Amino acid sequence: MIKNINAITLSSYLSMFFLGVGVSVIGAAAQNIGLTPAQIGLLIAVQNVGFMLAVFIAGTLADSYEKPKILLIGSLMLAVSFFTFFLSELFWVNLLLMLLFGAGMGVYEGVTDAMLLQLHPNRASLHINVNHFFVTLGSIMIAAYLLALQMNWRQSVIQAGAVLLLLAVFLGWPKLKTGPGAPKALASG
Repeated sequence: MIKNINAITLSSYLSMFFLGVGVSVIGAAAQNIGLTPAQIGLLIAVQNVGFMLAVFIAGTLADSYEKPKILLIGSLMLAVSFFTFFLSELFWVNLLLMLLFGAGMGVYEGVTDAMLLQLHPNRASLHINVNHFFVTLGSIMIAAYLLALQMNWRQSVIQAGAVLLLLAVFLGWPKLKTGPGAPKALASG
C-alpha cells in the first residue's frame, strides 16, 4: 500500500506525460503507415470523441470511486492502445483502438486534476499547472525520441505501453491515511 502523497502526485504527472505522448505519436505514426489525410483526420476525430466521453465519465466517477483505481483503468486502456496500435490493417479496428486511445487519455484528464486538488488543497494551482506542464513535456519528449529512433514509432509505442503497464501496477496500490491532518482517502470528495 502506497501512502506517500509525493509518489501519488508523481503518478499524476506521469499520467499527464503519457497523455502528451499519446496526442503526439499518432501524427508521426500515421505518415509512416501511409494513411490519407482523410483517414488521419477521422482517426483524430474518433480519438477526441473517446477523450471527451472519458473526461466526462471519469470525472464524474472520481467523486465516488478511488481516483488511483480510475487512473489504473485509464493506464490499462492506453497501454493496450499503444501495444495494438496499427497491428491490424483493418481501418475500422484502428478506429476502435483510437476511441480506446482517446478514452485512456480522457481518464487521465478527468481524474488527475481532481486528485491533485484533494491531495494539495493549499497548493492546488501550482500542482495543476505542473500537471499540465507534463502534457507538453510528453509531446516534446516523444518527438525527440522518435527522431533519435529515426521515426521507429512502433518501438516507441511498445516501450510507452510497457511503462504504462508499470504505472498501472503502481496505481493499483495507493491509499492515503485518513485521520486528523491527513488528506481523505482518494475515494471521493
